[in-house]
Amino acid sequence: MVYVSKSEVLDNIFEIENKQFYQLSEHIVKFKKPTHKIHIINRLITYYRYIKAYQIVLSKLNQKPDIIHLNIIYPVGLLAIWLKWFWHIPLVYTENWSIYQPENRHQIKKFRRYAFKLIIQQSDCILPVSQQLANEMIQFKKFKAYRIIPNTINTSIFTFKPKTLSNEFRFLHVSTAVDEVKNVSGILNAFSELLKIDAQNHLSIVTDGQLEPHQKHASDLKISPDKISFIGQQTALQVAQWMHHSHVFVLFSNYENLPLVMIESFATGTPVIASNVGGIAEHFSDEFGYLVEKQDEKALLQAMLDTKANYSKFNFEQISAYSNTHFSQNAVGKQFTEVYHALIKG
Repeated sequence: MVYVSKSEVLDNIFEIENKQFYQLSEHIVKFKKPTHKIHIINRLITYYRYIKAYQIVLSKLNQKPDIIHLNIIYPVGLLAIWLKWFWHIPLVYTENWSIYQPENRHQIKKFRRYAFKLIIQQSDCILPVSQQLANEMIQFKKFKAYRIIPNTINTSIFTFKPKTLSNEFRFLHVSTAVDEVKNVSGILNAFSELLKIDAQNHLSIVTDGQLEPHQKHASDLKISPDKISFIGQQTALQVAQWMHHSHVFVLFSNYENLPLVMIESFATGTPVIASNVGGIAEHFSDEFGYLVEKQDEKALLQAMLDTKANYSKFNFEQISAYSNTHFSQNAVGKQFTEVYHALIKG
């Protein structure tokens, strides 16, 4: 396995670290981030070093790989095509990017649009994380073959534990908090209305993004500070702990593919209220929580009320078991292996 990334703290232009895990050889190549004052020159140097880093490590391999697995389409996808032609080996491409969603497709600029289509066309199998994403990608460019393989999560971190809950009913939201995507303001609006009906509720918002706009909105809505918590960036283990201490997870996005935070919440046995966008409905049932239409704040409010009123109906261990069966590293890894073997055998 080869992984390339840029770094600001290297002494040399390129540094290579080799690791061996049983039968898996891992080659990590880092290149020094250029610091030229002219942006376009900076970008060209970055592209050159990116490609050169791959060339350096690939020249040291004792044998050609059996398969190329692409996870980021651009710009490394162009290199992946060249390697496919050079080595005559299959190329598979996993996709979880929301760029193919109708709301975002306009952001693919002209040259990249050609590059994306070429990479998709040359891939022997596309592996979207949801059927909805596959359908959107087909609208962008038809491809040879595909198989739906969902996101994977670390089920040794996001695992079931009996909940430690306070008397207040606790709602949790974890995201980048970019409002155009995650609609945190919609969650705040609905939660504000909930408190007018039932004051015994609390909302925690965990984000590695900007908190200030949402703190101001909560203040404008006159949400009491003791009813809401704003928390900055957390580790995966800390996020899991927040889930263990919450009654329900809320995700009110305007668009998604298959959000990791949702299936991480499932893994901890935490029910979910989510907007019915992207591939969310493909792994959702009434036993896991409530689906609402995007931007429908009245429906979100009702789902909050219904979740609290019917909380005893949820089987937390069953929710967690579903996540383990479908999204664990073993479950997803097995599906990748099946695709690899099928393509290698031809």
